[in-house]
Amino acid sequence: MTDSLEFKELLKRYTTSEFLAYIVTERLMWGQRPPVTDSATFKANYAKFIQGYIMKTGGVKLSPAEQTLDYFEAAYQKLLNRPFKLEELEPTNPFDPKGKFQEIGRASKEIRDQSLLRTIDNLLKTHNKVFVVFGGWHLLTCEPGLKQIINKSE
Repeated sequence: MTDSLEFKELLKRYTTSEFLAYIVTERLMWGQRPPVTDSATFKANYAKFIQGYIMKTGGVKLSPAEQTLDYFEAAYQKLLNRPFKLEELEPTNPFDPKGKFQEIGRASKEIRDQSLLRTIDNLLKTHNKVFVVFGGWHLLTCEPGLKQIINKSE
């Protein structure tokens, strides 16, 4: 699934500030290898991430104010009820039932999983076999849908 389609779906459910608080934290900080864990690196990469990834690749239109680090930090504080302090952050568990941040994470994964299932289903309409490789969590969350697709194809 393209980032632009995922972002479009997330923005139907969440405000721009909620979306940015989640996506910047998950993709800029935890999505990098190694993860971004110091303020200087985060600040040095923030504008490029917003303009290159969120706006250009993701197709999200942001006002100049929404592109600022101050906007992100305020959005983060509003969403999580605590100030953004990079050195104190730890990765979140999207399967934790508490919290709007975790809810957005689950929605993001659900959107991508549903896209994956549609792709597999469509491929099986024209091919006898489909080889799929993806992470273990996706197998757990997609298993019921995969079983339905397989049973329908038999």
